[in-house]
Amino acid sequence: MGWYQWSVWGFCGFGYLIDRLWAQAFGLALGLLQQEFGVGSGQAGNTSVSFSVGLTAGAFVWGMLADIIGGRWAYIFTVLISSSFGLGLGASASYTTFLALTAFVGFGVGGNIPIDITIMLEFILQADAHTSWG
Repeated sequence: MGWYQWSVWGFCGFGYLIDRLWAQAFGLALGLLQQEFGVGSGQAGNTSVSFSVGLTAGAFVWGMLADIIGGRWAYIFTVLISSSFGLGLGASASYTTFLALTAFVGFGVGGNIPIDITIMLEFILQADAHTSWG
């Protein structure tokens, strides 16, 4: 593995870390969201549902788009979508707006997760048949 492979590994690993942190952030902020928007416990689960719907749609759409426009552009667009809608979460005036933005964050993250792994696996060197791992 050379410098380029380590850079790709770090770049994609950092993207994957950020994706996992989004999932944790919604769980950690749930109590504060209930307090801020006056949402009851029965409606608080809608945040997870909204994020999961976005994840599902993102994985489906970005999987096909990555084949059409290429993994590099798909990766850039998924990061752009998840980060810009994630910044918009801070300006949410209502819980409905928050749920809509959460779905769009999930849409970006849902595409980013498989694209991260695919890019990393394409550019990390494969073991040679004569290489000893022993």
